[in-house]
Amino acid sequence: MEDLTSFKNLVEEGVIKNLPEIEKTKYVTFYLNLFNEDIELCKKLINTSSRWSIICGYYAMHNIAKAVLAKLFNIKISGKFVHQATIIALKRFKDEINKIIGGKCNIDELLDYLEIAKNKRASSQYYRKNIGEYEKNEAYDFLKTIVEPFINL
Repeated sequence: MEDLTSFKNLVEEGVIKNLPEIEKTKYVTFYLNLFNEDIELCKKLINTSSRWSIICGYYAMHNIAKAVLAKLFNIKISGKFVHQATIIALKRFKDEINKIIGGKCNIDELLDYLEIAKNKRASSQYYRKNIGEYEKNEAYDFLKTIVEPFINL
């Protein structure tokens, strides 16, 4: 119930808004384009900047989630708390998503991947001091064990 209360609060705060039909195609296309750019950069940057590879991998996940929420539920998410608001919105619509996709994936697993990625992005973006071989392996593992499974789900 806490997530629904949080969802309601985020709507009241204007972080989660109704997406007007006239804006929907442009909004969804914008976030799909961001997703495509981010996933390509995630893959390309593994060997040159593992830190940015992880950041781009997370943003690929975040942006595809926003596109799906817009496409299926006519909502747009922006402003403060946008990252957590996206997760909260996915939780809010988890039963509806399950019905739409016919139970073909575990939505809780999907949400876990996004939460893990959000935390990994924050630690990579704000707390990393050393970039080296370990981090390159970490970025590759992040892509293969978190980003790609999320996208495939």
